[in-house]
Amino acid sequence: MFHSVYIDGFRCLENFTLSFIDPAGTPLKSALFIGPNGSGKSNAFDALHFICQIARGKTLLKNLIRESDFPHGETRQAMTFEVECIIDAERYHYQLEIEQPINFYQPRIRKESLNQNGKTLFVREKAQTILQQKAEFTLDS
Repeated sequence: MFHSVYIDGFRCLENFTLSFIDPAGTPLKSALFIGPNGSGKSNAFDALHFICQIARGKTLLKNLIRESDFPHGETRQAMTFEVECIIDAERYHYQLEIEQPINFYQPRIRKESLNQNGKTLFVREKAQTILQQKAEFTLDS
């Protein structure tokens, strides 16, 4: 169950949070997006679609992010996506930062992390990955 999604630096969305919890702390059964044309509704849905693509294992960023997805096409600013959810009574927080450095031909991950109940499971930063627990990796044949 999604609790919240935070988006910063994706098109017109800056410091933008979608909460799927009501003020009493109860998960919402549905959500409605209402706003005038040009207010960012489609950008929010596109950002959610991007997050879903990453969750499904599509990680080749050059096929998911375009230069025009950066605010005003300005690639110097990193994009940040954060998702907080509950799965099997465990609270997860996932963070992904994407950048496109000058003279790079495609975007790259600047930082990625996953926490479970406040405990770090992994952090990837500057091409280094740190796992906090035993991990087993297999390749499909």
